[in-house]
Amino acid sequence: SWWAYYCLIRTYSNSMETTFFILAFYTWLRIPDLSFLHYENRKRKTTSSSSSTEQTKDKPLEANTDQTSKLSKREPNFEVLSYFLVGFSCMIRTTAIIPWIFLWSYQFYHTKRRVYQVSLIAIAGTISIISLIIIDYVNYGYFVFPPWEFVKFNIIRKGGSLYGIQPWYWFYTVAYPTILGPYLLAFPQSLILYVWREYKKNRCPIMFWVLCVVMAVNHSSIHKEERFLLPMEPLMVAVFAYGVNWFAKRWALVMKIY
Repeated sequence: SWWAYYCLIRTYSNSMETTFFILAFYTWLRIPDLSFLHYENRKRKTTSSSSSTEQTKDKPLEANTDQTSKLSKREPNFEVLSYFLVGFSCMIRTTAIIPWIFLWSYQFYHTKRRVYQVSLIAIAGTISIISLIIIDYVNYGYFVFPPWEFVKFNIIRKGGSLYGIQPWYWFYTVAYPTILGPYLLAFPQSLILYVWREYKKNRCPIMFWVLCVVMAVNHSSIHKEERFLLPMEPLMVAVFAYGVNWFAKRWALVMKIY
């Protein structure tokens, strides 16, 4: 998107927030037990578990060899990496936690490793908060907790109104056309197609729900800027590319017929 080239070199905090969000989201999607994102896996859990027990009884040697091969081919712990990347992004901008409240809640509801997940989040959050306090104390010379200062200024005192008050439809009339540019012509169709095909395949359109949560929070703010949506811009472009790719394949089939 042209907006990325224009904005990433100017709004450094939003640019770093966007970079850390994409890295964290990518590593989060690579968590091995992320089967809760697929509805079909939850539906077939009972049948697969029964069939797997029968296969292990019939072929115990093959099961052991498969387990050893999996242990020998261990991948890095993407879950730990994702949580610490989120912590770094929240150290830069407090609002970076907004999409992850939804993603972690969704993961907590569906996963069986709830204690492990909460423990990792607590460890990553504690390390990030302590690091943030130390860095700010060294630079300011006194105790400062930026998340609380952000809440006090923007929510309690409503200091964001000093920079301008925009109506609720401002994102639709100004921000989205500015960020997407020519992509806006096919973005609504691509978004509908993405949601429809994901549900048709019994999969959760996770990018759609992340966009909905972040946009709902930004719409509730009295002060609005395009840069607040910068972390969501890669997801918008990905949805747009999904739709264009689908239409391009259908057009290629039509051209082959004629």
